Amino acid sequence: MNDTDPRERRGRFEHAAAPVAADAGTDAEQRRTDRYLHDLAERAEDAAFTASMGREAFLAEGTAGRQTRRSARMLIVEVSTILNERLPQTYRDAHPDVPWREIAGMRNRATHVYDGIDDEIVWDVLTVEIPALVRLLGIPG
Repeated sequence: MNDTDPRERRGRFEHAAAPVAADAGTDAEQRRTDRYLHDLAERAEDAAFTASMGREAFLAEGTAGRQTRRSARMLIVEVSTILNERLPQTYRDAHPDVPWREIAGMRNRATHVYDGIDDEIVWDVLTVEIPALVRLLGIPG
């Protein structure tokens, strides 16, 4: 149990309940957006790493190829989740050139029909679409 004077504890609770400055929400939203964009940049690096293994390794039969493709599908889910569910609407509205609906559709297919996704499409998303999105959003790579 804390030995703090009850009046001092009450003061801290009152401070915690104090009104937040009008721009504090904007700062918090910007910090979250920056964190999600950093996460997106990391996923793009992961996609580039997977692509650096080469198309043949990506499409290879056996455990290594299967695991690589499974990992790639998860990357697609993570990228599209960040883009469509984590980034605030104000950010999405500020970037009308991004195909938000198509990205959400790809996420849904990768999540719910994962065994029915053409591996060539997954490869294209890793090697073409994700890098294009990163450039479009101006994320340093």
